[in-house]
Amino acid sequence: MTPVEVRRSGTHLFHEVSVSQFVQGSKDGPVQWKEHNWERYLELVFANTNVTLHPQKDRIIVMDLPYLQKLSILLADTPPLTIERFLWWSVFSTVAPMTLASFRDLGFEFSRAVFGLRQRTPRWKSCAANVNANFGLALSYMYVRAHFDQHSRKKSIEMIEDVRDAFAGAVGELDWMDGTTRSRTLSKLRAIRNFVGFPAWLYNETKLDHHYKQAEVVEGKLFQTYLKLTNAAVKKSLESLREKPDRNRWVATPTTVNAFYSATLNSVTFPAGILQPPFYGNGIEAINYGSIGAIMGHEVTHGFDDQGRRYDEEGNLKQWWSAATLEHYHGKVQCIIDQYSKYHMAQLPNYTVHGFNTQGENIADNGGLRAALSAYDLLAKRQPVETRTRLPGLPQYTPRQLFFLGFAQIWCGNTTTGALKSKLVEGVHSPNKIRVIGTLSNSREFADAWHCPSNSPMNPEHKCVLW
Repeated sequence: MTPVEVRRSGTHLFHEVSVSQFVQGSKDGPVQWKEHNWERYLELVFANTNVTLHPQKDRIIVMDLPYLQKLSILLADTPPLTIERFLWWSVFSTVAPMTLASFRDLGFEFSRAVFGLRQRTPRWKSCAANVNANFGLALSYMYVRAHFDQHSRKKSIEMIEDVRDAFAGAVGELDWMDGTTRSRTLSKLRAIRNFVGFPAWLYNETKLDHHYKQAEVVEGKLFQTYLKLTNAAVKKSLESLREKPDRNRWVATPTTVNAFYSATLNSVTFPAGILQPPFYGNGIEAINYGSIGAIMGHEVTHGFDDQGRRYDEEGNLKQWWSAATLEHYHGKVQCIIDQYSKYHMAQLPNYTVHGFNTQGENIADNGGLRAALSAYDLLAKRQPVETRTRLPGLPQYTPRQLFFLGFAQIWCGNTTTGALKSKLVEGVHSPNKIRVIGTLSNSREFADAWHCPSNSPMNPEHKCVLW
């Protein structure tokens, strides 16, 4: 496989070819390519759908051509029985947890050996997650009617707009960006669409029933139900090939406790699931802006990280930066890469954070925190009384300090050493502790708020600042 670092780099190309060109293979490709019936493979993929591929008209985007070329060589050199076993293992390892308890026991033993898992997930939680994965919108319909505060949605949208205005203000002050790129950056920023809480149509039971018209549940038969639901989902996905992309599509169900930025849709999504403590609704705006506000800033900043910046305001892969600005940008990104590459965790002294692979998330963390703090300042101008509120029982903390405490506390969590090792080796996020330390040590406002001595670990003289 092509290494993650190569696939992530700016020189890695997507190859767009016709179906016919794909089947024939490139002139400089391996001779083994033609040993495989790619045309038959594509026919099998779209079998039992209403899609017929047009060899000349339909285009294929090959996201990693070197991998596919090397795969064609590997398949040609591998005994058919080995390939068949591998394919069956791919299926079996996915569906086994839906069958016998003994297979789930084996899965737990594997996770305990590799990741250091100490106890298995409670059965009710696994079952609820399964329902959420397959009937997330139906579950969301029940959840938002019973638990979601509509005021939260209105307030969240206000916070997002504060964050957007704050980010725009920062872009206006950048000394490394030329006027044309700045104008396009602001244009893309304004074009980002907000999806908050739940889709507006969720309360429409007719539309909800239509959404699940292909879903078939076999009462008391989990395995058969899983196969039918998977089949229907894959078929629906493949048959969307001829449909116009839905720009208002949600990328997650409202019950999800997470937030998202979509580069191709140029949208940010904050489901109802995350609009609750400890992320939101903490009673004090300083903490809210430091927690969910920083997450909002994080998702907005993703539109301008090393991957998001490659897409324009319509979600098209396009080079819209000037060469000079891009050169300055790369220099500032390298500062973040180098900074995070020096971090390590006490449990794994021989491993460091992979600064290159985590750069997008680190850029978003840093830009998101700065945008959230500026957004909080905008709120302070509108509602000065709100920003004088202190935390009951801990009145010594200033609103600024509470803001940073709000940011730090959302990353509290436990991890096994095995899971941490996996995250360091192949994850795109830095470990939670590093997300806090790395981001806050780049903030002059944090150092001022907490009176950090100059050149101390949390107040280094040289700080990496991009957005």
